Amino acid sequence: MRGIQSEALIAVEWLLLGIALFLIIARLNLRLNHLKAGFVISDAFILAAFAAGVSLNAVDITLYRRGVYEADVGFQMLEWKATEQEKVLVWRTQYFLYIPFYLQQYFNKGTLLALYYEIFGQRCTNIRLSLTILSFYCVIGFITTMSMVLFRCQWGCYWSYDDICPSNCWAVNDSLAWAFHFSSDIAIFILPVVCISKLNMSRAQRISASVTFLIGFINISITLARWIVVQSVFTPEPALNTGEALAIADGHTGLIVSILPSLRPYLRIWQTKPHHPAFPPDSERLDSVPSETHRPLQEMTSCRKSNSQTALVDSA
Repeated sequence: MRGIQSEALIAVEWLLLGIALFLIIARLNLRLNHLKAGFVISDAFILAAFAAGVSLNAVDITLYRRGVYEADVGFQMLEWKATEQEKVLVWRTQYFLYIPFYLQQYFNKGTLLALYYEIFGQRCTNIRLSLTILSFYCVIGFITTMSMVLFRCQWGCYWSYDDICPSNCWAVNDSLAWAFHFSSDIAIFILPVVCISKLNMSRAQRISASVTFLIGFINISITLARWIVVQSVFTPEPALNTGEALAIADGHTGLIVSILPSLRPYLRIWQTKPHHPAFPPDSERLDSVPSETHRPLQEMTSCRKSNSQTALVDSA
């Protein structure tokens, strides 16, 4: 299976991360300049997820320069020509990329859960209990995933020439990690739908919520597509850069989705912002002077006008 161009992979990675950076700046501007609020735990999750995303992109650039992400290189990297030392270095790098990859995924979940506690946690005991159970499920999923990555297979077998990992070792790890990730995403996606249906929201707020859920649905679709490609359901062996593109898009899109709900106060700010007619300064000054024809007769006869006012009205 021939993958995408390696340059396109790098461009997509940094484009998604650039969108996330723009949203982070908008969030900080909202909290510090408009809401006059300090940092909360969801800010820490967002910044940690962004840092993990930057590390993923930075390492991918080094792999791109080594030719790992060429379109004809498959998952087993048999087509990639390099020395034994270079292959060991790249395999070790790919192994340690699992850490920021899963960190970004679960930091994204932590951001949304912290936001749900803030919005819905004080409204209903059942919702608070559901959030607590879901939070524990995500913690268990993260601990299990990282334990499988670090301890299930023999240490060093991933980048070893002599002592290679068993064929089912990483297949089980990836499948279990994906199952925790996908199921928790579904739960995080469904829970606010039930809560929002009970809230009194304006039309603009409902539209923004719908857009956020649409992007969340796209993110879940990317997660599903990543598993299908990695498991080679429709192809004998997928291209390495195709799987990497889906993996990075999974994490970065999740970061974008986790930031969007916190920007909802911008809608209220824009709706309540006063709208002033765009007149030139001279026109505003002229319009501020009452017209003679609109005054009562007795007011006109008793009002004393200065010479400057008379000249201004005559010029009008």
